[in-house]
Amino acid sequence: MRPLNQLIGAVLARLAGIVSGKHYHPAEKWACSLTPSGRSPRLLLPLYYDYRATAAGSVDYTAVASGNQLSYNLYSMSFSDGKPVAGEHSLSCEVPGIRRGDVLTVSLVEPSIALNGVRLSAISARHVEARKFIAEVQINAEGVRFSRLCSHYLPFDNKPVGSDYYFGDDYTDYPRQTPWADGVALVNRHGARGRLLDIGCALGIYTKAFLDVGFDAYGFDVSEFGISEAGKRVGAGRVRCASLDAGDIPFAGKFDVFWLWDVLEHFSAPEAALAKVTERANPGSLLFLHTSNADSLTHRIFSKDWEGYSDYSHYGVDQVTCKSLRAWVERLDWEIVEWECRNIWIEGVDPVVLRLKEVFGNSSELRVLLDELELGDAVRLVARKR
Repeated sequence: MRPLNQLIGAVLARLAGIVSGKHYHPAEKWACSLTPSGRSPRLLLPLYYDYRATAAGSVDYTAVASGNQLSYNLYSMSFSDGKPVAGEHSLSCEVPGIRRGDVLTVSLVEPSIALNGVRLSAISARHVEARKFIAEVQINAEGVRFSRLCSHYLPFDNKPVGSDYYFGDDYTDYPRQTPWADGVALVNRHGARGRLLDIGCALGIYTKAFLDVGFDAYGFDVSEFGISEAGKRVGAGRVRCASLDAGDIPFAGKFDVFWLWDVLEHFSAPEAALAKVTERANPGSLLFLHTSNADSLTHRIFSKDWEGYSDYSHYGVDQVTCKSLRAWVERLDWEIVEWECRNIWIEGVDPVVLRLKEVFGNSSELRVLLDELELGDAVRLVARKR
C-alpha cells in the first residue's frame, strides 16, 4: 500500500516495543512470499498498490524501488481454517526490469497486465471466478530478492446478499461465529431477559443461541437466503425477511432486548433504522450494538482502501462514527451503560498492514489509546431505554 502506511507501521511497531517491553522486527513473522526463499534471502518489497479494485476490476502497482527480473503471479483468495491463502492461479508474467515510479496495471477479471499503459504478454492467464485475490510481486535489486504479498477485492455493487456472502468469499465466514462467547455472555452480564429481537440475524446463529438460553427470540434480515437458513435453525415462524430501510420491524409488539451486531452500518439511513427500533422498546429495554467507526485510525490512514468499504452492503458505513452514534442514542432517549471503541480492522495477507494489526493487538496501552481517542474500527455499546 502507500509508503506512508509503511512509515506509520514502523513507527507504531517501535512504539509498541517501548510501551509493552516487546521488540518487533518488520517482515520476520509475516510471510512476504508464497514460496520458500531458496538460497537467496527475500526481503519485504516496498510497493504502492490498490487494495480495492476499480469498478472495471483493475488495480495499479507503483514501484517504489528499481530492480530487474520482476515476476508477478495472481491467485484467487481461498481460506484454510478461516485464514486467507492462495487458491487458483489466474495470471503469471515476467518483466526484465522496472524503475521507481513505473506502474503495473492488472485486470483481475480479464485477466491481463500492462506496464505504463503498454500491455504485456502473460506467461499464463485464465479467468477465475472470485471476488478476492492474492498477488505476489518479486524483483531482484542489488543481488537480493524482494517480495510482497498483496490483497485485492472487487467492489461489487448491488449484489444480492446470498450464499457467497456468508461463507467467506464475499465477506466473512458466518458459521465460525461464536455467539456464546460474545453474545450470550454479554447479555447475561447485563441481566437481560424476556422478548429479544435479533436485527440482521443472517443465518440465525445468534438467534438460536439466545433461544437456547431462554429468550423468546425472533430475528429478521434483508437476505432471503439468510432467512431460509435461519428458519432451519429456529423455525420459520421466528424469522422473517425484511429491511428497516424499506419498511418496519416485521413482528408485532414490543421487545425487552435488541441485538444489533455488525448491522447498523448496513442501513442506508442508520439513524432512521435506530429510531424504528426505539419505537418498539419498553422502558428499561436493553440495546446491544456493535458497529464500525468511520472516524477510525485505519480509515484515516488507508482512505478508500479502508476495510469498512470491503463489504458491498455497507450502505451507511460513512455515517456511523462514535460521535454520530452517541448523538443518535442519546437523542432517542437511551442511556449508555457500556461503551468501547477498539480494534484494528485489517484483513488479507499483506505483511505491512498485518503488522499494524499485530502491534495494536499485542499492546494493551495502544488498545487503550484507541478507546480514549475513539480511533478504533469497532464500537460496542450497551444502552437502556429511559
